[in-house]
Amino acid sequence: MTLQPVLELENNRVIQHVLVVGFHHKKGAVVEYAFPPLSKNSDIIEVPELWRHMPSLAIPDGAHNFEWDIIYFHLPSLEEPGKALFCISCYRQIQAQDVKNPTKDITRSSVQKAICVISRLPLFGHIRVHVWEVADHYMKGGDFSVVGEFPKLFRNLNLRLSPEMLRSPELFFGLKVIDLLLLFRHRLLVLLKCILLEKRILFVHSPVHALSASILAMLSLLPRMLEDGLFNATDIPTSSYSVLPPVGKTDRKFSEDSETLEPQNGPHLDLEILDKINLEQAGFPFPVFGRGNVCHPFLALPYVDLLSSENVRGFVVGASNILFKQKKHLSDVIVELEGGKVDILDPELKKTTSLSTEDSRFMDYLVRRVTESSDGAISPDSTCSSGCKKQGADDWVRKAFWVYFIHLAATVDQETVSSQANAEMQSDSFSGAFVSSWRETRNFQLWDRKAKIVNVPHARHPFAGSVSMADMKIKLAQISHNMQTTERGKKINESLAVTGKAVGGAIEQAKGFISNLWTGLSTQRSLLPSEDKEGSSSST
Repeated sequence: MTLQPVLELENNRVIQHVLVVGFHHKKGAVVEYAFPPLSKNSDIIEVPELWRHMPSLAIPDGAHNFEWDIIYFHLPSLEEPGKALFCISCYRQIQAQDVKNPTKDITRSSVQKAICVISRLPLFGHIRVHVWEVADHYMKGGDFSVVGEFPKLFRNLNLRLSPEMLRSPELFFGLKVIDLLLLFRHRLLVLLKCILLEKRILFVHSPVHALSASILAMLSLLPRMLEDGLFNATDIPTSSYSVLPPVGKTDRKFSEDSETLEPQNGPHLDLEILDKINLEQAGFPFPVFGRGNVCHPFLALPYVDLLSSENVRGFVVGASNILFKQKKHLSDVIVELEGGKVDILDPELKKTTSLSTEDSRFMDYLVRRVTESSDGAISPDSTCSSGCKKQGADDWVRKAFWVYFIHLAATVDQETVSSQANAEMQSDSFSGAFVSSWRETRNFQLWDRKAKIVNVPHARHPFAGSVSMADMKIKLAQISHNMQTTERGKKINESLAVTGKAVGGAIEQAKGFISNLWTGLSTQRSLLPSEDKEGSSSST
């Protein structure tokens, strides 16, 4: 199922268009050049109605504040309704005095243009490298009438790119998951759980490159999501979706070629499990996006009404315009990359996605391993099997999350298959409230129908174990981090600071009063006649 979009590409080109988008002081962002042409009439650049706001994605709001930016965004396919296209825009700004053969349209001190490539495959990193070089040469040349490089770029990319690249390590080029881990720490897993629950999640940041790349990096932590899970990311149905009826699986059998994995005792993060199971048969990626749950690494202001559509039930969206953040009623979660702030607006969602003790151990382990690595690589430790090898930290963190979600899927799946009424609920170690809510989502129901999960005896959380004092330390560290980065935590800190100052001031005033009183008494005593002093002394 997940390979179907890829197979359809065998007789089609990967790259659909190469565009030049310029900023006009009266018209705003406009398409100035397209190869191949966007319409049959090559003499007129006519943007399709479905893409009418696309130029505002290629040159974002506030782009004039930056000399360059790289934007990843999605567009709906014109040829395949419901399918997504993947776009990479390289924006540059140069001084107007550096332009050769300037036109009358250039009336300001700087010129802003973007080279945009529209692809059928999410090969963002591969494409970005080539587009950046062409954009750099085009802008430094200063002669915007010279467009011969763009047909060459179109042909070269179609010769180089293929569906097989979706399985190459280069797919994740430029997507730094370590930065996300160190920025969000334990809340990174909270956000991933919110994504699985198909909530409305808004990311806010500027410039856009860090924003859109961070969203894609986060999605890459879900097994096969970046490779196969975004093809329906722009699918908005014309009518409201219906929840699938539950399906019983007590008679379901595992695939015959599944390998039985031995149960382990204590924390065990075996990355080799990724080589032992068939991720496609196991139902990965989780079919999170589609039928009204959309993903847009970047949206500009003209798209803000999209989020309020009655047919959009959930989203993962990035925005640089502050007006998106101000419309809080549209979102369940607002994430600000600046400072790693995560604001979960729904109290029930906050409870549902709170981490279990085992979850906290897992996240603490990842942060410690990454923090301790000095050369950007992770060496195997006692939680790994003997076959583990030293590997890049980004790759290691991504695989660790994949293993976590494989264990989650295996645990929930085996509990679903089991007919024992008193069977131990191992899924509680992933947070029972979260698992119960996840079972009600569309993506779980679709996954539940198609998955043939690997047969893991005694499937459980990879960091299962008895509670210890170390868990208390981890929890306190998380609370401390929340106090520093969340809005509520900052308000509490401010209140405590004010209260502390008030209490401190009161204590100082009390000390001053007692000191003055004692000084006064001493002074009065010194003024008494000597016989009175002696009498006073003898009376005590």
